Amino acid sequence: MIFLFFGSVCVPSQTTGSVERLKDVKKIFVDESSFNIVSSSCGSRYGGMLLACEKHVNERLAFLVVLKRWLWKSGFEVVEFEDEADGLLRGTMSMNDYANEPSINDRGRNRNREIDPIDIAQWYIDAWMLNRQGRRIWTIRREPYPEISYGISTKAKVEGKKLAKAIQYDRKKNR
Repeated sequence: MIFLFFGSVCVPSQTTGSVERLKDVKKIFVDESSFNIVSSSCGSRYGGMLLACEKHVNERLAFLVVLKRWLWKSGFEVVEFEDEADGLLRGTMSMNDYANEPSINDRGRNRNREIDPIDIAQWYIDAWMLNRQGRRIWTIRREPYPEISYGISTKAKVEGKKLAKAIQYDRKKNR
């Protein structure tokens, strides 16, 4: 009986090393609850709280689905539980549907009535990744990333793919 006690005490425990750089992240947990809409062009404010319109809420959900899919396509394993992940992806979103809409005084506006809503809308996504100890190991930088072909798509799909590609790009650059 003493042998069993000492035998179980002497077994080394399996510990996972702390991830300190994005290049070491293999498993990502996308914290959907943190990707809040902090600004919405069609939202309303009540008592200091933003209530986004149904369109933006649906676009947020589509963005998260596309983000997870493109993270997986980029070589990451997207996990369901926070404690299984090497990195925790969090962020905030601002959506403005009318940011780049031509002015009523713009002469080209009358000639070009078919304006693509994707070109008008402007989203700001602030994203960061934490390791399991809560230390920030990556933050989105507002610098140009390689061109991405989007085809015919929605703004949510474009932005989800852009964020996943930005993470993949920084991972390859060993940041």
